[in-house]
Amino acid sequence: MVDRVLDAPINLYFDQTPTGRILNKFSKDLGVLDLNLIFISGTFYNSVYSLLAIIILSIIIVPWIALFFPIIFIIVMKLYRHSIDATKEVKRIESVTKSPLLAFLQETLSGTSTIRAFKKKEHFVENFHKLLNKNIVSLQWAEGVPFWFAVRIDTIATATMTVIALFCVLERNNIDPVFLALLLTYSLTVQSNTISSIRTAMTLEARMVNAERVLGLLKVPQENVEGELPLEEFKSENPEWPSQGLVEFQNVNLRYRPTTDIVLK
Repeated sequence: MVDRVLDAPINLYFDQTPTGRILNKFSKDLGVLDLNLIFISGTFYNSVYSLLAIIILSIIIVPWIALFFPIIFIIVMKLYRHSIDATKEVKRIESVTKSPLLAFLQETLSGTSTIRAFKKKEHFVENFHKLLNKNIVSLQWAEGVPFWFAVRIDTIATATMTVIALFCVLERNNIDPVFLALLLTYSLTVQSNTISSIRTAMTLEARMVNAERVLGLLKVPQENVEGELPLEEFKSENPEWPSQGLVEFQNVNLRYRPTTDIVLK
């Protein structure tokens, strides 16, 4: 990431990219990849394995209950696909709204003397509050979407526990009560394991936005620095190189970037 940024051209990258966005990729995005993803992955696998153990135990003790789990799985997957798109977009909005906030704060601190000299303190405070409010709203969205999903998962988990208890009551005369008690005990953790596995899966996929933003630096245009020689070696290999500091332009059209208009002819 450092190499790609250091070799990026001024006009094609730094003139178009806010400083806060670059700092955000080297701070929050990298922090998520280095710390959060490892913890979330461990929690996800732990919850999934516990949930699979409950399902397998339920099927072994009461085979008829296997007819109920595919229906639950289809409903959960539909809810998951409906929620994950919103979660990913909200995470992206959160990162996008944080970059201008960091850039504005840095620029304000650098120009404090000028701001005070022209008595523009209130103006900058107001603009900072606007950027901060946008970031806070995005954080509220980021918290609201998982809770919206959790309410529906709670309902499904409660229905699953009810079905398991119902099957245990119906089969009480045909199955050893010890196994039924074991099944009921494990079924009490269905709700927590289901919510944990689904929410961590959503968080894990949503955090891939940070990985996408970091990997985006690999697409940054680069200066043509390969094969460059020190000045003395370059002069020795190019004896026709001028020895005086005189530059003459003829028939030159200048533009800032390939996509902008010509500013100098």
